[in-house]
Amino acid sequence: PSKITVSTTGANNIIQPNTDGQTYYVFVHHTGVDSSGSAVTSTLGVELTGDVAIGKLAAGEFMFMPVGGHSLGVQLQASAGTIVAEYAYFTKG
Repeated sequence: PSKITVSTTGANNIIQPNTDGQTYYVFVHHTGVDSSGSAVTSTLGVELTGDVAIGKLAAGEFMFMPVGGHSLGVQLQASAGTIVAEYAYFTKG
């Protein structure tokens, strides 16, 4: 998986698949650490890029869901500080 350091501004933390019309599946994991490697208890918000909340992950939790290959991507947002998140996209096939 790829890693991203997530801040409290969702628009700065967009992870988006190709917009080629395929069905994609996204995996997102809250690693439980911040950008310095220290443990965190803040939550990781998962949203559509239109600021529509679709999930909230605590440290150590993950989600796996289908997303369309269209103009909407997924953005991540820390409730406080920073959070290192892992993510990966998979295609249906």
